[in-house]
Parts: sequence; structure tokens; C-alpha cells
Amino acid sequence: MTTTHEPGSTGAGGTAKQTAGAAGDAAKQTAADAADQAKAVAATAKDELQRFSGQAKDELAWRGKEQSDRLAGGLQSFAGQLTALADGRNAEAGNLPHYVGDLEGKVRQFGQRLEQGGPQGLLDDVAGFARRKPGLFLVGALGAGFAIGRLVRSGAAERSDPEYQPDEAAGATSSPQGATPAFGSDRPTGSERP
Repeated sequence: MTTTHEPGSTGAGGTAKQTAGAAGDAAKQTAADAADQAKAVAATAKDELQRFSGQAKDELAWRGKEQSDRLAGGLQSFAGQLTALADGRNAEAGNLPHYVGDLEGKVRQFGQRLEQGGPQGLLDDVAGFARRKPGLFLVGALGAGFAIGRLVRSGAAERSDPEYQPDEAAGATSSPQGATPAFGSDRPTGSERP
């Protein structure tokens, strides 16, 4: 027994194919819509991020300008107080005479401590300070290292200047250019003993 299909009628297989095709088309359309929406969300997020970044940059620039203006004003005020103190106008110098008095006392204590304890006492004081306040000690050491490094660099740059002429009074020797005295040349060797 054979089944015959009439033209125009599809069987159960044809209906399933049509349904599957329609479902596939719908899935493709949904995927395309989701991709478009994802692109739109990404573009909106990018725009918002750029806007936020611009606002943050403007805010930081404004805060930086505000802080630098405040610092400049404080430095100008301090310079005015220093001038007043140097000119003997203590009333206009603000608290600066008090601070100078404190500094004088600290320098005097430091001198007395160095005189009494010598270099070892000074090293003991530094070690004690490092134990009590390690963070402050490290910041101070970092600052001192930076300052010394800058001084060494500026000295090296000055010596590398072709117009640099060492001052003979500052300890320059009259040895020929390029000649360096041998290490220990001013000391007698072991074979020259009397």
C-alpha cells in the first residue's frame, strides 16, 4: 500500500520542516536583535564611561588647582613672615619667632647630645627613633636619599661640563690631565722599610 500525496498538501513531515524553519528564522532574528541590543548597551556604556572619565579629570584638575593655590598662598604668607622676622618685626612674623625659638632649643639639645655621646650616641638616637617611628624614619631616609642623589647628579653634571674648571684652592691637583695617582702612592711599600 502506497500513500499518495496530493499536490498542495504536505504531510506531517512537511509541517515539521516548516515549523522548524520558522523556529530557526525566529531564533536568528532573536539573536540578531540581542546582538543589536548588546551593541547599543556597549555604546551607551562607552559614552557614559567617557563622560564620567571627563568629569573625573575635570574634578581632579579643579582640586589640584585649588590645592596648588592654597599652597602658593601659604608659601607667600610664610615668606612674608620670614621677611618680617629678618627685619626685626616680630609682631608681623606670626608664630615664626616661637618656632625659631623651638628650633634653636632642638639644635642646642642636638649639639649637647653629640658632645656628650659622640658619634655612637648619635647612632643610638637614630636607631631608637627608627624603632619608635619606623614609617617616619623610612620617609626621612627616602627624602635624604633623594636629596643626596640630586646633589651627586648635579655635581656629576657640572664636572661633565666642558667649561668646568676645578678650583685649585678646593683641592685640585696639578697632575697631568688623564693621569691618576696610584692607590697608596704616598705610602712606602713593604720593601722600603728602614
